[in-house]
Amino acid sequence: MEEQLHAEIRFLIDRLGETIDLLAPAGTRDLVERIRSLSKSSRQGDLESQRELDTLIEGLSRQQIEEIIRAFGIYFDLTNLAEDRHRVRVLRAREMASYPAPRGESIGAAIVELSQQGCSAREMQDLLERLVIEPVFTAHPTEAKRRSLREKIRDLRQHLESLDSQTAAPRQREAWDRELRIDMAMLWQTDFLRERRPTVLEELERSLFFFETLWQVVPELYEELEFYLKQQYADFEFKVPTFLRFATWIGGDRDGNPNVTWEVTSRALARLRSFVLAKHIKQCRTLRRSLSLSSLRSPPTMEVEKTLAAALVHWPALAELIKPIAPSDCYRRYLRMIQWRLEQTQSSQIFQEPAEGAYANVREFKADVVILNNSLLAGVGGELIALRIDAWKRQIDVFGFHAMRMDVRQESSWYVGVLDDVLRSLGIADNYAQLDEPSRQEILTRSLGQVRDIELSNLSSQSQETLQLFALLAETVRINGPDALGCHMISMTRSPSDLLAVLWLSRWAAIRYGLADQRLPMAIVPLFETISDLNNSASIVESILSHPAYADEVRNDGQRQTIMIGYSDSTKDGGYLAAAWSQYKAQAAIVRVAERHGVRILFFHGRGGALGRGGGPAARSVLSSPREIINGSMRVTEQGEVLSARYDDPQIARRHLEQVIWSTILVSMRPSAIVCDEWIQWMEELSITALDHYRKLVTMPGFIEYFEQATPIGEIEQLPIGSRPPRRGGQRSLDKLRAIPWVFSQGQRTV
Repeated sequence: MEEQLHAEIRFLIDRLGETIDLLAPAGTRDLVERIRSLSKSSRQGDLESQRELDTLIEGLSRQQIEEIIRAFGIYFDLTNLAEDRHRVRVLRAREMASYPAPRGESIGAAIVELSQQGCSAREMQDLLERLVIEPVFTAHPTEAKRRSLREKIRDLRQHLESLDSQTAAPRQREAWDRELRIDMAMLWQTDFLRERRPTVLEELERSLFFFETLWQVVPELYEELEFYLKQQYADFEFKVPTFLRFATWIGGDRDGNPNVTWEVTSRALARLRSFVLAKHIKQCRTLRRSLSLSSLRSPPTMEVEKTLAAALVHWPALAELIKPIAPSDCYRRYLRMIQWRLEQTQSSQIFQEPAEGAYANVREFKADVVILNNSLLAGVGGELIALRIDAWKRQIDVFGFHAMRMDVRQESSWYVGVLDDVLRSLGIADNYAQLDEPSRQEILTRSLGQVRDIELSNLSSQSQETLQLFALLAETVRINGPDALGCHMISMTRSPSDLLAVLWLSRWAAIRYGLADQRLPMAIVPLFETISDLNNSASIVESILSHPAYADEVRNDGQRQTIMIGYSDSTKDGGYLAAAWSQYKAQAAIVRVAERHGVRILFFHGRGGALGRGGGPAARSVLSSPREIINGSMRVTEQGEVLSARYDDPQIARRHLEQVIWSTILVSMRPSAIVCDEWIQWMEELSITALDHYRKLVTMPGFIEYFEQATPIGEIEQLPIGSRPPRRGGQRSLDKLRAIPWVFSQGQRTV
């Protein structure tokens, strides 16, 4: 199979060469080949080739350099494309070789392995009920490639897949090859970089580029799980919860990003809602064409007829729409009702009365689909025909009316400033920001839930922005349901009052806007990201879980507390070894604290793509974790270039997700690891030594000036690849520099 990969790379490079001959200045192709040849020889230790390469590059004109960069950029894109396609071929071959057994590192493989090890059906059901897997899409600026380029590469992949056909006629193959040449020509003439930074909403659109893949793949994963559960435990009726969901920070991550306002968050939520409703409407239309069952041959249940009849009486506009559909096409009439109600829901705006016939929430919508499903099951051949509905039901469960759950992130000191302003305006406290920790907690606890109306005009713009955000979150719950919101992260969490501050604002919004149980169903999540914060994290968690008001909030959330661990900033703060060890110790200590309080901890891992930001193969990171830390849950950020690497191709997306599910299931059921004291002592000593040397280096006088000269930090900060500023507050210091440009720059040191 390796020869097939090499042949495809040669084919693509030949097509690239033809494109260069056609569109680039004369001699460009020969120059590219010369540089490539000298580079290969140089990497093999040929010093003469290195000297010749240096001389050649020094003598290039600006235009030649631009053409060379373009050629090699596309060259590596094409090589990566060929490797991705080869990976899919290998996966397919492995699946064929293992059939009927599941392929390795899959959901089926995990179920079979546990069953063979003696895991009972009851134990498996218990695992499913605590299973939580939630990739979180972020717009962190690590993806330099424009969406336009991604689209061209996706077109290339589709035309290559067409050329794989062994039965196509010669003229058809010629047509596909011609399309591939056109793709290559357009790729060559497309700008690599944007002329300006993208807006937050453009970043959201970029993430939705991969949603088509999720829409297709997610039902397949649930189907595989249910198939192997039934195969291994035939006598047990499993209830498979919605354990796999997706969330996003795009439009909600306001930590150091002034471009994320409450209006932007509102527009992001509206876009997600409109987008997923369009997917449901399309699915409904597809089923309406397919379900042409006649009532004379397959009579619907009384529930279908009653629901449809009531809708036609209640909404005359719907009755007019359904008139052209024959009365005997009852299922098509019923689906037209659902489609119309979805369209009305899509037209409804937040903070406004819903349109006539709009679904009040996703549960209403799901109920109509379940009525349809039950009616099909009751008919002739029902179990077979109803399979058409199964995928849609899972898509409803996972994506609802929100597509991805919206996370919010803000830095802790921001909320200190807001509450200082708000509490002063209410006459509750004159100097909240200057108070010590016990006094802050006392004031927040005493006034929690006691305030209904706050006069915004008396507040600073920062406070007005924040209260409008919390009002938006409450209204989102009312119109989209609790599943529309994910977690509320507090960056730089330093004390329990940082969490109580968000609880105070959440409780105010819930009461002010009439939410059930007077609470905002959005997990409050401390984010521990520096070495010091990681070392203090267990004591903060101990304090907050001991606080009666906060303990009530945790109890209302099913005795669960989510904790976020930052990988990028801890590595920037203390170096790789000290950060990794601090992360491990913090998680282990937090688990012990939570166990004493009878609370389950869900860890949220803020990983990036690069190794310096906690990156690497996702499933391997899960497998390396202790059982107590995973415990059935894996919430992790999917940042920047990771999105395209993992979610562009459906087969690769499925493989990535099934490996994460596979590893999470296995780790959660294995015995607890026994770690010897000597190993812990050695790691502690190594960590202390590494941290000491690292901090001496980065705090050395003149280090910032050296770093700016020795790395391309200036150029990286100026790249227009994200809406977020590269520094917090714009200050030129290591503390304020974002971890992403830090990691990327230090990896490209020149001296």
